[in-house]
Amino acid sequence: MVNAYPWLSDKATRSVHELLQENARLKDLVVHLSALVLKNIVHESKSTIHDLASRDRIFPRSKAEEDEIAEALEVAGHALIGQAVEMKLISRGDKLSETH
Repeated sequence: MVNAYPWLSDKATRSVHELLQENARLKDLVVHLSALVLKNIVHESKSTIHDLASRDRIFPRSKAEEDEIAEALEVAGHALIGQAVEMKLISRGDKLSETH
C-alpha cells in the first residue's frame, strides 16, 4: 500500500485508510437503508392511499414536518442517484476517484 499521507506514520496511515473504508461502508449502509425506507413508503402509499389521506385529515402535518420529510427524501434521493452512478461506473470498469 502506497503511503498517501507521507507526513503520517505507517500505523496512522493504516488507521486513516481503515477509517475511510469504514466511512464508505457506512455510506453504503445509509444509502441501502434509505432505499428500503423509500420502497416501504411507496408500498404503503399504494396499499393504503385512502387510509393515509384520512389520517392526514385527522392528524394534519405541520409545514415544518412536511419540509423535514421533503428534505429527508431529497437527501436520500441524491444519495441513491450517486450510488447508481457509482455502480454504473463500476459495472463499466471505470476507475472511481479516491477522494469520495
